Amino acid sequence: MTRVGKGIAALLVAVLVLVALGVLIDQSEQPLAFRLEQVFVTEDRWLMIVSGLLVTLQITIASVIFGTALGFGLYFMAQSRRRVLRLFAKLISRVMHGLPDVVVLLAATYIVFRSLEVSNLAVATIVFALLFAVSVSHTLKIGISAVEEGQTEAAAALGFETRERFLLIILPQATRNVMGLYIGQIISLLKATAIVGYIAVDDLTRVGDIIRGHTFDAFLPLFVTAAIYFLLSALLILLLRVIQKRLNPRPAQRRVRGVVLQGPGGHQPVRSFASFLSGRR
Repeated sequence: MTRVGKGIAALLVAVLVLVALGVLIDQSEQPLAFRLEQVFVTEDRWLMIVSGLLVTLQITIASVIFGTALGFGLYFMAQSRRRVLRLFAKLISRVMHGLPDVVVLLAATYIVFRSLEVSNLAVATIVFALLFAVSVSHTLKIGISAVEEGQTEAAAALGFETRERFLLIILPQATRNVMGLYIGQIISLLKATAIVGYIAVDDLTRVGDIIRGHTFDAFLPLFVTAAIYFLLSALLILLLRVIQKRLNPRPAQRRVRGVVLQGPGGHQPVRSFASFLSGRR
C-alpha cells in the first residue's frame, strides 16, 4: 500500500474513532435518528452546512492565492535597498503579528472599510490574505537563508543574471525546504477563518452555531463542524506528503562494481575493498 493509501486508511479510522467518541460523550436521551432529522434534514439545514463550507473554502483559497503573491512582495520590500520600503514591510509585519486576528478583522470591517461599499466576505478575504502574506514572507526568508551561498556564487560565475539566479537556483531549493511549513500555515489559516462570524459572514462555524440556536442541540452541529475541519486538515496533510514526494523523489539506485550510487554525492559500499579491486560481482 502506498503512503497516500495508508494516509487515507488512517483518515477513515480517525473519523470512525471520532464518531465513536461522539456517541459515547453525547448524553441526550432522544433517539439519534430523530435528532439527525431535526438538525440536518428539517428545513434543509444540511444545505446551510454545505453553504458555510463553501464560504470557508472560498476565503481560504483566495487568501492563500493573494497572500502568497503579497508575501513575495513583502519579502522583496524587506530586502530592498530603499529604507522606506523596508520600514513599510517591517511595519506591516509588526502590526499583523502584534494584534489578534479578530481585532484586525473587526478594525478592518468597522473602521478601515466602513465608508466603502465592500462586502464583509471581501473584507475577511483581504484581512486573511494580509495575515497569510506576512507568514509567507517570513517563511520565504527562512527558505532562502537555508540555500548555500556557494550555489548563488557559482550561478553568478556561470553568467546567470540576478533574476535567473533567484528563479532557477534559489527559489526551487527554498520551496523544497519550507513546503512543510507552508502547508502548515495553510492549515492554520483554514482554522483561523472560523472567526469571520464576528462580522456576520456565514462560514462553516457560524452556520453550525446558527443551527445550534434553532434546534437547541449543541452536540451534533458542533461535532459535524469539528469533523469537517478535521477532514480538511487531514487532506491538506496528505497533499503535503504527495508534494514532498514529488519534490524529493527517491533517487534510483545503480550498482557500479561494488558500489550502490544513490544520487549526487551519495554512495554506499556493498562489498569489501578487496572485492572491489578484484572486480568480482
